[in-house]
Order: sequence, then C-alpha cells, then structure tokens
Amino acid sequence: MYKRYLQQKLEIEAKTAGYSPVSNLAAYRKFALFTTNLGLALPELPLTEHLPLFAKAVANRQLCFLDAEYSAVVPWAWEHGCALDFENLKKQPAVIGTFHVGSYRLINHLLVRHGVRIALLVSSAVRERQGADFLNDSRLAGTDNPCTLITADHPMAGLHILRAIKNNRTVVGYLDGNHGSAGPQHMHVLPFLNVSIHARIGLAHLARRAGVPLYGVMSKRNVDGRIAIWKNRSIYTNRDERARISPETATEMLYSDLAALVKQKPWQWDQWYYLHECFLGSAMG
Repeated sequence: MYKRYLQQKLEIEAKTAGYSPVSNLAAYRKFALFTTNLGLALPELPLTEHLPLFAKAVANRQLCFLDAEYSAVVPWAWEHGCALDFENLKKQPAVIGTFHVGSYRLINHLLVRHGVRIALLVSSAVRERQGADFLNDSRLAGTDNPCTLITADHPMAGLHILRAIKNNRTVVGYLDGNHGSAGPQHMHVLPFLNVSIHARIGLAHLARRAGVPLYGVMSKRNVDGRIAIWKNRSIYTNRDERARISPETATEMLYSDLAALVKQKPWQWDQWYYLHECFLGSAMG
C-alpha cells in the first residue's frame, strides 16, 4: 500500500512540476487569483517566484487528497514536541482550530484512527461533494460512530457544535474556511501578513462558552516527504484563561501562527484563491 502511495505521490509531483496557467481557462483564472492575493499579502516576494510557487500549490492540493486516501501509511510525525493527547481527547473533548495548510486533511483521519470521536465542520458545498466519502473512510478505521459532520453555514451551527461537545465529540474546524452562520458579532478584523482580513471568531467563542480547550493544530510538508503536525496553541485550558483571553485574541494568536508558516512556505497554504473574499485592506504599519 505504501508503494502505491509513493508512486502516485511521485506522479503528482512530476505532472505538476511544469504546470502552466495558460493550459486552460480554469487554470488561468486560478493563477490570476493566486498571484494577485500572494502579491498583496507578501509583496516582498519577487513576481518571478509566483509561477513556481503556483505549480507547487497545485501539487500540494492534490497531495492532500492523496494523503487522506492513504492515511494509514502516510509518513508523519509530531513536531516541536507538541502533540495532541489522543487518549485524553477520548475522555475530555476540545475544539481544534486548524487551517488549510500542509496536509490539512490528514489530522481528521489521525484523530479518527486513534479512536477520537469528532464532529467536523464543513461548508454545505463540501458536505455535498465530499461528506459521504469522509464518513465512509472514518468507518473503515473501525471506531464506533467516529465522525459526524456539522454544516458550518447552517443557521443552527453554533447549537450543533455545543451539542457535539456535550456528547463528548471533539469539534474540528478550519478557521480560514470563510464559512459559517455567525453574525457580525462573531466577526473580527485582524492583521494577516500585509493585509487586514475579516476572520470568524465563532470557534473560539464556542470553546470558551462550552468550557473546553481550544487547540491550534498546524501541518506542513517537510523536504524529506514526511508530514509534520504539531499542536501550536493550547487556549482556554483553565478558568483563568477563559476569563482573560477573548475570542478575538485567541483567533489572532492562531492566525499569527499561520502567518509565520505561510511566510516560510507560501505554496503550502491552499487559500490563496479565496483570500480576497476576506480583505478589509492593507494592514496598518
């Protein structure tokens, strides 16, 4: 099985190495969004680097789906000595805030494979296209009722999240998904790289309200092909933090970690095509 994974991985990397944005209209449109948003958020990057980064970004997205398909054999390891405690999550649920960076689909499969019951936040469009496949994959892991899906843009999404936590499910959500039913009171303007964006603070708000920890989880691809995953933040782990740290501040912390990774490896972030939807304008200073 690992040989098949490695073969398909090499095929994807070879096929996308010389990816041309003028090969078709869809590719050209994607590159136009990619280079525009990349240029605004990271203006220090020379334009000559945009096309090679775009090719690697196309490969990264395809590899994310491959990693999910072969999650049982994908080489990965915790980084920075910061690991999630799977055994504790079975007893004490949490909210996990992650991003579409690195091998961003793998963490869901690892949680399920280690017996953690999760509720995964997805948009209605993603649920329709991919929801059945993920639920089927999670059942194959052998855990009883391992995963449920919560539609992020449903008007009752917040209630469904609180109910899932009460039922001992760890809720996993992508903070940069830009989907959700929260009103203006659950939006916050924060600095991200060279721009300011509207970000949803609903996950942090609900973690604090439910009295459970909010864990930030990051992922990246290393040059040796191994996936690195680490718990970059632990917020709301006690009553003092819940009183002292606002959802706005908690969300800013998580986005600051994303910004640090994206500066190093911009091609590993899959949201360059959508960043303009969150723009407020250029960041001050």
